[in-house]
Amino acid sequence: MGDLYSYPMAESVELLLIAGAFLLMERGVWVWSGVVAAIAGASRPTGILTSLAYAGEFISRLRTEGGRRGMLRVVIGGLLSPLGLIAFCLILLHQIGDPFGFLHAQRFWQSPHPRNPLFPLVRRLPLRYAAWGAGFPVVAVLDGYYIRSLAAGPRHLLEWFPLYFALAVLLSRPRLRFLQPVWLIGSAALLAAYAAMFGSWHFVS
Repeated sequence: MGDLYSYPMAESVELLLIAGAFLLMERGVWVWSGVVAAIAGASRPTGILTSLAYAGEFISRLRTEGGRRGMLRVVIGGLLSPLGLIAFCLILLHQIGDPFGFLHAQRFWQSPHPRNPLFPLVRRLPLRYAAWGAGFPVVAVLDGYYIRSLAAGPRHLLEWFPLYFALAVLLSRPRLRFLQPVWLIGSAALLAAYAAMFGSWHFVS
């Protein structure tokens, strides 16, 4: 993958800027790190993820006694960090009328990409479902991390009900509709098998 950084592509610039932003964070120069992070977001959309670093710092300072000193600089840096991507989207809106043209243009690269079944799902459901659905697997993984075992992970993920909506949207497509009886029969068979194992005192997780 290192050969990518020898090409005239934005990944090397983004990596340099993100590294610079984190270096400035380590030195406590939070406002300027936000400026550098904003430039990183303008170079590549994934640069906006640097904003999560400021959110993490903000939360950790809230939980640390005396950590609120200098909090304003962290907040300013965090507010500056997404401005690069926002500015880029505004430029696209002005020039081509599509603020997310960098995403929509991907379908013209080599061949059309398959649509993610979660996209129409997110549009149809209220935002609270998407927020809960994004947070729940994180909590499930952390729960397994703290007990030092992920054996119960599948059991916890059964509660991730937005996934069922996504599968329903996916299997409702005409080309995949034949899989609906296969999915239902297979799921019923697995449910009966696991119920029988559980009822006969076999370990099921």
